[in-house]
Amino acid sequence: MMWLNSIISALPGALISGAVISSIFNWQLNQRRLQLQTTFELHREWNGESLRLSRNLGDKFLLDNVS
Repeated sequence: MMWLNSIISALPGALISGAVISSIFNWQLNQRRLQLQTTFELHREWNGESLRLSRNLGDKFLLDNVS
């Protein structure tokens, strides 16, 4: 019976520790997911039609105005 009291008295600390550890782990996973999402959005924007046209116009301007 003594071991049961030891387990019960340690339970709140273990629960709080587990909650903190899982919160940190979930935060890190969420940060990584947001980084990947932003990377893909920037890649999609860079390869989009409007930026492609702007880059082509910029290249044409620079080639036409070489000094």
